[in-house]
Amino acid sequence: MVNETNDTKNNTPAAYLVAEVFYCMAFFMLKKLLEQKILSPEICQQINVAVAEKYGVLRLNI
Repeated sequence: MVNETNDTKNNTPAAYLVAEVFYCMAFFMLKKLLEQKILSPEICQQINVAVAEKYGVLRLNI
């Protein structure tokens, strides 16, 4: 499980895959909150950038 801010420092495929899965889960949750108009596009974008940086992955566009 990804416990640290950037667990992909291990440079193992497994660590990177876990980080990608966690990021994808967060991304789709953000997208759903945006569609339901619970969060604004600006807030979603800020959260998206922060989560991608936290997990050390490339970010998707909302």
